[in-house]
Amino acid sequence: PRRVQPAELVEDVLAVFASRLRNKSITVDRRLNRNCELSVVDGELRQAITNLVSNSIDAVATGGNIRVRVGYVERNARNGVRIAVIDDGPGIAPENLSRIFEPFFSTKPETGTGIGLSVTKEIVEKHDGFIRVRSSMRDGQSWTAFSIFLPDAAKSSAN
Repeated sequence: PRRVQPAELVEDVLAVFASRLRNKSITVDRRLNRNCELSVVDGELRQAITNLVSNSIDAVATGGNIRVRVGYVERNARNGVRIAVIDDGPGIAPENLSRIFEPFFSTKPETGTGIGLSVTKEIVEKHDGFIRVRSSMRDGQSWTAFSIFLPDAAKSSAN
């Protein structure tokens, strides 16, 4: 692990996906606190962010929107960083929400392997964090939001 700025990792991931975003005319709204730092294995966190952004790109229609957030938060009396990826895709059916982190479960059988979200959850938990998902399939108001919380031991020990 080393100290990294999650906002920089997010920007790196978005740069990798620039052509896919452009090809689908997807707007990305970034709100990234560039002062946030964490001690993580940066390649692993980059992989987790990549999985979430890639899934959002797959989910949204041409001309869709993705919001990405990075900021300090306090969860369960622990200080840390929240990384959120929110899209205006069709949403995830309630019966699938409880299964999406299972290895080999996919809501896109023609293109998905069912590995990305299970790996993402594993990476987040390895860093003593957690991942949450919320989604809506309401007509005209559909969306999915993935939120990763990673504790910041350095910030917590400073208090």
